[in-house]
Amino acid sequence: MLSKLSTILGVFLSQVPIAQADVIAFGRNDGSNAYMQVWSNPSNLGLRYRHDSDDLGVETQNDLQLKLSAGFNVGVLRNKVRLEINGRTGEEFSSIYLNTGLGKSDSQSIFGIRRFNLGFGPWAGIDFQVGSMAPKYGKSSEATYLSRHGWLNGYRARYTSADWGVVSTTGYLAHTAKDRGLVDFYQRFDRMNDFNFNHTLFTHALSSKLGYSFGYLYFRPASVSHYLKTAFSHDIGSDWVDSYGAELTYQIAPRLSAASAVRVGRKFGHVFGSLPLKVTLKYLYKTKSFNLPVGNRVLAGHSGWLALKVPKVFTSDLMGLDIFAHYVQNFSDFDSKRMEFGLAMNF
Repeated sequence: MLSKLSTILGVFLSQVPIAQADVIAFGRNDGSNAYMQVWSNPSNLGLRYRHDSDDLGVETQNDLQLKLSAGFNVGVLRNKVRLEINGRTGEEFSSIYLNTGLGKSDSQSIFGIRRFNLGFGPWAGIDFQVGSMAPKYGKSSEATYLSRHGWLNGYRARYTSADWGVVSTTGYLAHTAKDRGLVDFYQRFDRMNDFNFNHTLFTHALSSKLGYSFGYLYFRPASVSHYLKTAFSHDIGSDWVDSYGAELTYQIAPRLSAASAVRVGRKFGHVFGSLPLKVTLKYLYKTKSFNLPVGNRVLAGHSGWLALKVPKVFTSDLMGLDIFAHYVQNFSDFDSKRMEFGLAMNF
């Protein structure tokens, strides 16, 4: 019994995909035919320093912050039925970091079950989900769509084949300040009967390195809003650029507006001894009237975003340690900027 409990704890602390052997299988030794499987959601602990200033040059944030994300999945009937539970720190929809009290802001201590959903995959390529779920991006990102820390309460149907797929999600998207502060699923369970959102997304892989997606999005915070989304990405792997991509979310009603981003990435090997350096540059644009709660909350207008990452500074059987730094500059108003750096432990 003690050995089984220790094995379960080890899997919860790991970040191994279900296809790998560390998944716990009950009923048979062959995981693919087991009666029940348990595996972890990606879990991490992070620490960062962040400094923000607004369009008047006033300091709005100067804090040391901490985050924790942890969860697990349970699958039965050869994973045709799945339960996902994911808990995270944070007191709002778009962020999971908490202020430690070292800096400008008071300390916080909030942890909630952000996502809790049941999945059912009766046949290969067909899947259904109900509950609180993560957004689906296709080839886009939170630069023009919802925060990767956010949630959607509702219902999802998905079909995937070898090189294309379509997924449709309908339900309730938090749009008021009160809604976005209800990080625990049980606090917003009654929203399962409310509908103000639909996102239908088509994704196509032209090759193993090139793909695109497009979709339609309906959102009704106060008045009805309609959006068209399109994006592509290419892992080119040239001497100058490893990957690039572009994305656009175009709001066609009730008024014309948009959010867009262009991304270029490059990995430099052996910059810090044997450690590589990953560099990502983004140009972002968002109009003032764009009302979708995008994850990358840059101010309206033109912005630039620089991300530096040194991955796997330290690795072990249980964890890996990354170091990162980000800088965001609003070109429409140079007083608006953000700078942050820190480390993340991925379990």
